[in-house]
Order: sequence, then structure tokens, then C-alpha cells
Amino acid sequence: LVSIVKILTEQPEIKKMRVEGHTDAQGKAKANKKLSQKRAAAVVKWLTKFGISKKRLSSEGWGQERPGATNNTDEGRRENRRVEFHIVEGPGGEGGAK
Repeated sequence: LVSIVKILTEQPEIKKMRVEGHTDAQGKAKANKKLSQKRAAAVVKWLTKFGISKKRLSSEGWGQERPGATNNTDEGRRENRRVEFHIVEGPGGEGGAK
């Protein structure tokens, strides 16, 4: 997260970044969705605490809807419990950066 603060501080041309929370597929989908929303919101809160304007940030929770790896192994589930950062406005646009 410190790296994200550095990037956003040094690159004011990044006008908007979306923080996305994800979970593995264990548990109920509705609970995972809520968990992922809280995860993303917590990251936004942390970033604002360290000087990033809330106007430049948004958050979204995807729960288990967009796995980045298999949910059939411990390693895959670990990889799915993640936060991603996507540039919405600025260089790189909606292509996103993890």
C-alpha cells in the first residue's frame, strides 16, 4: 500500500483509481461479497489516512465472482483473497494495474 501512496502522490495525472476486493469461493457468496466490499473500503480508508484524496478513489467488492486462480487448492484460494487497483482516469485508463 505504501507503493500505491507513492505512485498516486508522484503521479497526480492519475485522477481516479478503483480499489477492488476479492475473496476465494469458500463460504457463502453473499458473505463473500460483503467481505470483499469491506476489504476494498478498508484499503481506501488507509490510503486517505496517508494523504490520498478520497475524490481520487472508489471501491468495489466482487466477492468470489472474479477468481484470479483456481479455488480447488490452498494456493489458488490464497491468490483469490486479494485487492486489485485499476486506473479509471489517467494514463493507462481502464486497462487497470494490479
